[in-house]
Amino acid sequence: MFLRIGMLDVAFWQVGLSLIILIATIALMAWIGARVYRGGVLMYGRSSSLKDIRKAFQLTKNE
Repeated sequence: MFLRIGMLDVAFWQVGLSLIILIATIALMAWIGARVYRGGVLMYGRSSSLKDIRKAFQLTKNE
């Protein structure tokens, strides 16, 4: 979108829509990250797989 804004005339609604999508994506990733962190903060040992992330996410569903 930054390249399009710099090179073309872009409609205002397209810029607004891209900002709304950006903010929604940031909020969603922050929410997911907070849940994984809350579930995984007490897990110890080596955790470098998606299975461990899923397990940490599942731990927060019980709360």
